Amino acid sequence: MVTEPACSSEIGPKADTGLASSVAHVRSTQCPQLADACYLDAAAAPPFPSGLVTAVAQSLSGKLLSNPHSKSPSAISTADQISATRLRIMRDMFGIQDTHDWSLIFTSGTTASLKLVGESFDWTQTKGKRGFSYLVESHTSAVGIRDLAALCDVTSASFTAESSANVNHEGLVVLPLQCNATGKRYVDLAKRLRRSTSDRTLVMVDAASYLSSSQRLNLSLWSANEVPDLIAFSFYKIFGYPTGLGGLLVRRSAAPWLLHKTYHGGGTVDSILAESRWTKPRKDLEARLEDGTSNIHGILAVNTALDYYEKAFGLWDLRGDYVGGLSSRLVQAMEGLRHGNGNPVVRIYRGRGQIEAEFGPIVNFNVLAADGTIVPPQEVDRLASISNIHLRTGRHCNPGFVTSQLGVTEAHLKQEYADGVGCDDAGDAALEGSSKASASLRASLCLLNAIEDVERLVGFIARFFLSCSPSTRADPLDRTEAPVERRFDLANITVYPIKSCSGQNLERGERWRLTRHGLEYDREWIVMNLANGKALSQKRFPKMVLIRPRIDLVGRTMSISIAGIDQPFTLDLDDESQYAGQEATESRTVQVCGVETRPRAHKSEQLRILLSNLLGVSCTLAKQAIDTSRHSKLGSGSEKVPLIFSNESPFLLINSASIDEVCEWMQQDTAEAGYTSVGTEEVASDSGYSSGPHPERRDKRSGLLAQAASFRANFLVSPCDGGPEAPFAEDMFSRVTLGDKHVFAVLGECRRCQMVCVDQCTGEVKPQTLKTLAKHRRNGRGRIIFGSHLAWLPGLELRSSGRFDLDDARVWVGMSVVTS
Repeated sequence: MVTEPACSSEIGPKADTGLASSVAHVRSTQCPQLADACYLDAAAAPPFPSGLVTAVAQSLSGKLLSNPHSKSPSAISTADQISATRLRIMRDMFGIQDTHDWSLIFTSGTTASLKLVGESFDWTQTKGKRGFSYLVESHTSAVGIRDLAALCDVTSASFTAESSANVNHEGLVVLPLQCNATGKRYVDLAKRLRRSTSDRTLVMVDAASYLSSSQRLNLSLWSANEVPDLIAFSFYKIFGYPTGLGGLLVRRSAAPWLLHKTYHGGGTVDSILAESRWTKPRKDLEARLEDGTSNIHGILAVNTALDYYEKAFGLWDLRGDYVGGLSSRLVQAMEGLRHGNGNPVVRIYRGRGQIEAEFGPIVNFNVLAADGTIVPPQEVDRLASISNIHLRTGRHCNPGFVTSQLGVTEAHLKQEYADGVGCDDAGDAALEGSSKASASLRASLCLLNAIEDVERLVGFIARFFLSCSPSTRADPLDRTEAPVERRFDLANITVYPIKSCSGQNLERGERWRLTRHGLEYDREWIVMNLANGKALSQKRFPKMVLIRPRIDLVGRTMSISIAGIDQPFTLDLDDESQYAGQEATESRTVQVCGVETRPRAHKSEQLRILLSNLLGVSCTLAKQAIDTSRHSKLGSGSEKVPLIFSNESPFLLINSASIDEVCEWMQQDTAEAGYTSVGTEEVASDSGYSSGPHPERRDKRSGLLAQAASFRANFLVSPCDGGPEAPFAEDMFSRVTLGDKHVFAVLGECRRCQMVCVDQCTGEVKPQTLKTLAKHRRNGRGRIIFGSHLAWLPGLELRSSGRFDLDDARVWVGMSVVTS
């Protein structure tokens, strides 16, 4: 029995507390970056008020600071202020009153603190046996210590909260105080481990996720035999500002274990010789482990941050209650979302033993279709992004969470990596069977969040993913219609010589050659990032639409012009010497949809500068290497379909009647949203996406092409004159024949992403296009679809007379199109 209304997303009454009023005041007066954004990624990095930066600037600018390694009056004063800050951090943030028993080493962050322990730890006592243990749900920064241990012939092993009591821990044990993926807290486990370990073992906690502007670690409430030996943390996770500063707290009893650091230079040495290998490190642990000059300004900024947050928001406990209340409301609202058939809309991942566990302000989840299948997390994230809702999508740098909570096997993750899907790319698919996914979404809250952020996220999920239908059928598209033969006109043909750049529309009467891998010259070039060899995309660089290549078949050239720049660049289509040789590509590979390619960079410095200046990243034009080939992963029978730089297929077809239908939906949606101008869209702002009028060009063919351009298809078909409009008839196509001659197989639906939001004339990002598709055009996997992928079947050419010439197969605008 469903207790909540089937389509309800109500949060409940808003909290009206003094702290909520303080948060609202700070947000409205000091957080312009949050004006139109719903920021729910505080576990990655919380936002910070302008008042904090102003206070830091005022404090630092009034002081004469110097390198504390010097002995000038200003240097001595600086050293004293750093020492005072160490003591305050230990007392205010960690409740340590007897600071003599602790050392605080400043690092660049939690990862650096964990790495420093791994490099400095005395592994000799456990050489040849297991000497490093870590909780399964640990961040990769903690897991990485095992490689440092392995260099010293020490083996490593993971453990779970349930198995920890049965493990004989020796050497170094590391666990998070709070799982960065699920928010589950392991405070009690840390205490138990510390009580049960011997003097031959150190317990280290990763407190990066646990600590925040609403949560400190008060060790005065812990028994002496429960307090960890080492604590790693980052200050930007707490205050948002400054970044590049972290800490490592070391108990005095643990200090002798950390004297095996191999590098000592600068301020970490008491004495050193240049002519012979003789070095005497500092005896003071803090000075011994802090390489180089301290981050003076960052360290002293912590003092100001502590003052600022207490003055603006009150005591730690009050802040914790406020943020905890928001998190509870979010969990309750998500659990209350139900499809019309009673099935949940959201699956929340909370780890083992979740009934008794304590959780921080992190909610890890996936969205479910009405039949219980997982909507691919990246599909959700794409819509959230264009709605200016900031979430974290992926595996959250926590491989143990993926295998233990998402239920994905190690073998599957290895196979995904072999297919070109790493941690940064995870989330674009649910596993076969679709009840699992190798990635998830994470919403994390902080002190600068308000109940409106919770309402906005829940409302977003309800708007795009909640089905009021009592049916469990996952596919909302009606495919019950029997396939019939239909006739269209080929209204437009577009070639995209450079992937993600502007397309070239064929003129009437212009004929273009077909190849198995697409239209001739279609996506044979990319704009390549010279730093990492990756192909740039409009999704990240919308200004790529201003790069306008044009192929001249007669002159055998390609001219590349950039909007606003008079001088185009022209290259010879047949001159292979203008690209770097094959030997130069041996070490430079590019992943395109999981397949490795070796593009050859153009040698022109002028072209490199032209493209780099436009896009703000060091890049150049590159062409596919001749000996590299890719194939479509879409269903195409026994014969492989070749690709160059196209994502999924050689050809893409769209239907003008379908475009008109989407435009009608968009007009309805904008009218419902309260816009007075017909045909308006939301336009992206620098800080995200805000609502504003944007007139569309809707005059006949130019208007049609302007709308069609957003879908970046090769073939645009239109109903024949006098023929019936058939929106989304392409969903039923299995074969497409051009000119009663060229036969194409339909490989499948085209999955859509943020790229359809980019205006192909101006580069403006207008989210309404994808939002509209998301409401009306989803397949059974929850993917947003529009258009059909095609593969040319030259073996099935319809020969009216004579012999068919494969090398002279051509298409042109105005051809008849027959589908079945």
